[in-house]
Amino acid sequence: MNGNNYGFPKEGFSGVETPATGERTYLPDMDFLCRPFELETSCRERIASAGKTLVVLLRKFRRLYVEALRRNEESTLSLLESGVLKNKQIRTLHRASVSGGGKFPLILRADMPAPGKMVEFHVGFRGLGHLHCFRRDLGKYYDEKSLRERKNSCRWMQEFKRKIGQKSKDVYFYTPSPRFKESAYLAGKIFDGRLQELEGVLPRGFSKKIKNEDNRTCLLQPSSRHLYDKIRRKGPLGGSGPFSRFFDCEGKIIAGLEAAGRMVIEPSLNLLFEQKILSALVYESEFYGLFTDEERELFPRTYLIKNKTNMGFPGVRRIEDIAELPERRRKFVLKYAGLDLDINCRSRAVYRLSELSQRKTREMLKKALLDYENFREPWIIQEDVSAKENIEYFDRKDKQIKSGSYYRLFRPYFFSEGKNGQTELIDIAVIFRKKFKVHKQNDSVYGIAN
Repeated sequence: MNGNNYGFPKEGFSGVETPATGERTYLPDMDFLCRPFELETSCRERIASAGKTLVVLLRKFRRLYVEALRRNEESTLSLLESGVLKNKQIRTLHRASVSGGGKFPLILRADMPAPGKMVEFHVGFRGLGHLHCFRRDLGKYYDEKSLRERKNSCRWMQEFKRKIGQKSKDVYFYTPSPRFKESAYLAGKIFDGRLQELEGVLPRGFSKKIKNEDNRTCLLQPSSRHLYDKIRRKGPLGGSGPFSRFFDCEGKIIAGLEAAGRMVIEPSLNLLFEQKILSALVYESEFYGLFTDEERELFPRTYLIKNKTNMGFPGVRRIEDIAELPERRRKFVLKYAGLDLDINCRSRAVYRLSELSQRKTREMLKKALLDYENFREPWIIQEDVSAKENIEYFDRKDKQIKSGSYYRLFRPYFFSEGKNGQTELIDIAVIFRKKFKVHKQNDSVYGIAN
């Protein structure tokens, strides 16, 4: 479209960083692929099918959890709540949200090294605003197919607005840090700018407003775990009151209104779907028969690290055996699976064991075991299915076309209640990383998959 062999103008990004539309842009802070990543039809179908299977799987987990709460099955709850913050008040609010009116999340994102094989999933809008802006502002530098895909990727918004917006007179968006501004931007697009942003847990006068039964309120938040973390660190109203006040007052009101259907929260306040541990529970002996092979195959083989875990990895029976493998056979990823953001955020506790020494591997596995035994803090170990690919990309700093071999990660977004109640694929971002890491870093490259 611009007359050269690459996607982007070689002179740089003047006019791209500030679009002619006058709208603010929220492009990801990464370099950009020179061309769209072209997916074969079969690969796109595998991704779309995986999204549908994920929704079915998560609904099963929710039913399992609610049933365990009803029967007070502590053995089941101890596994399903391994990743939940240990504060009793938070757990109480979380349980009330799951068993009450807290609805199933509408927006989900998967992290897939290969089409249909996910290593993690997330709920909420995080990153979808980046993808929307990328298509809007850079699609013209690609091809006609990229522009068509942009129209397709916006169709879900009206249905989302119908399901959420019409139920609520006011729309609130909770943003715990500046890096979620892109999510707030996207929510504003959906609701035609009718959006109020919250910098604290609750705005001034909010507790009075939500007591009014005639006023339906929608709180859009990028992640329940970030909401809880904000409360845990700073207290309600941005630190103006004691930590327990939220749970004793506003928290109970919110949970009650959500359960009664008078308040809509997206994603819901519960933490069930915020846990990495769920990818391991489909392989857990206690739950194995509850899930189909198709549901298990969504994830690489993944196991919760505890003393009596029998590994299903080739040549590995016990956790200790992993450290004895040579580096070239130690193709596993060790991850903290709890909800403490001091550890969890930005992949601070994600380790590729093939890159660690035998001694360091032994130390990390021992730490994971002790964390679970002593503090019920879960760690999981997962097959490493990462793969590299040669790419060309535009270096935004140097304004040059460069190339390299990078680790590939597809990030498809799904709408769980699309047309006729079916799960729909919204759009697919693709991220390439120079070094192995789950979260974005400075040497990452961002693009779209057509």
